[in-house]
This record gives sequence, C-alpha cells and structure tokens, in this order.
Amino acid sequence: MTNIEQFDLLTGVLLGDFYKSFPVPIDAKAVTYLEQVVPSEDGDAAFNFEQVFTSTVRWLDQYGYIHIERDNSTLAFYEFRISLSEKGLHTLRKFPKSLKSEDQVSIGDMFAQGAKRLAGGVATKLVMDAVDFGIQAGIERI
Repeated sequence: MTNIEQFDLLTGVLLGDFYKSFPVPIDAKAVTYLEQVVPSEDGDAAFNFEQVFTSTVRWLDQYGYIHIERDNSTLAFYEFRISLSEKGLHTLRKFPKSLKSEDQVSIGDMFAQGAKRLAGGVATKLVMDAVDFGIQAGIERI
C-alpha cells in the first residue's frame, strides 16, 4: 500500500470520525487507525504508518479541514485531540460530484459510514471531491 493510498483511506476514516463526533473533539491515536487502514499482511505500510498518520493529520490541519487542539505526536503513542473546522464541516456537508448518488448522501455521511467499506477507488474520489470543495471554499472567501 502506497503512502497516497494510505493518505486517501486515512483521510476518509478520520474525516468520517470527526464528522460523526462534531462538534465534540476526539482523541485520534495512530494505533486506533492502523487496523482500519493498513491490511494486516502489509508489513511495510504498517511500519511506516505512524509517520503517514502524523503527516496526514498535520496536512488536514495546515489546509484548514481540522483544528488540532492538542498535539502529542512526539510521544510514543502518536495522539492528537482534533475537532472539525468550519471549512471541514462545510466540505463534508457537500454532495460528491464524482459519484452519481440517487440518495444524495453527503461526503461526510459517506465517510461516516466507513471509508474502508467504500469499493475500489471511491474513498480516493471522495477525498479528491472534499479537497476540491475545500479549495473552492477558500477561493470564495477571497
């Protein structure tokens, strides 16, 4: 599993959890997400997961999708206390443009149902839509 594949799936799982818990922050630990993202037989991805986890969380924060309230990532358990930002909530309430959905389920609802269960590249497409919506939201405010 490549870093970008881990990023896409982890982003979907994280955003789904933040969306479900909004407005209450959650404590996100790398070990909690490892089993949800990396297949048990992929030792290389598991070995590198803490770095991917920390980098993904920081990327989501840097680009305004989440707010890190506490950063314990330098400790042995790689933990953050995180809440969804206004931009993140706005983005997750959008309907995916890459998928045709008769039910019109929001990106956040799809992630909250479990990003790992999404077939094939659906998680990747949803993350791409979420990033596009986030970029558009930033442009609209300028």
